[in-house]
Amino acid sequence: MKPSVSFLILALLLMLGFAGSCTFETDSSGKLAGMWHLTSVDTVGTGGRNNMRDSASFWMFENKLLQLSNRTGTITMRFNRSGDSLTVSKPYWYINQGDDEALEDASGLRPFGINSLQESFKVNTLTGGKMILQSQTLVLHFSKF
Repeated sequence: MKPSVSFLILALLLMLGFAGSCTFETDSSGKLAGMWHLTSVDTVGTGGRNNMRDSASFWMFENKLLQLSNRTGTITMRFNRSGDSLTVSKPYWYINQGDDEALEDASGLRPFGINSLQESFKVNTLTGGKMILQSQTLVLHFSKF
């Protein structure tokens, strides 16, 4: 039994309709996307440098979320990048999916080079393997992991 032409056209239109209604969210974080190892932190005021290579502190960017992780835990934040500015905000301790707890003070963020619940950085360098961010008080050096 051969299907009719009108049936084939209807089936094709339905498939196109379903395909057109589906949207794929793409990662808009660009070169930030992926995992970055915090390798050192410089203090702007004194010029001092703290080697962080053994700290296992990582920043992971995906879409509009930043995940900070080290040996003591994981924090999830929102981020926004515009030109050479990067702002991180709304930190939550990642406990279990759906059970996250909002951070009330910035002390949990300090091991990652973040000193406030919302902080802005200047993106000094961002290449495929190296990132340097600068806040008012710190310069953070990263290598792509």
